[in-house]
Amino acid sequence: GWATAPDGPYAWGLCFKDEISPQSNYCDATNKKWPCYPGKSYNGRGPIQLSWYVKSDLFTT
Repeated sequence: GWATAPDGPYAWGLCFKDEISPQSNYCDATNKKWPCYPGKSYNGRGPIQLSWYVKSDLFTT
């Protein structure tokens, strides 16, 4: 943030909860340990930008 940001000094906020225009579906079809679910689309999300289905699974299970 910056000193004159709205709602107080150094204010920050989450602008998007999902990735905008992902470059791929973040799926590695050759990964046998963490296979992609058929027909499922993966995209980055959250303030730490969890991308790739492996990271998402590790953080959500």
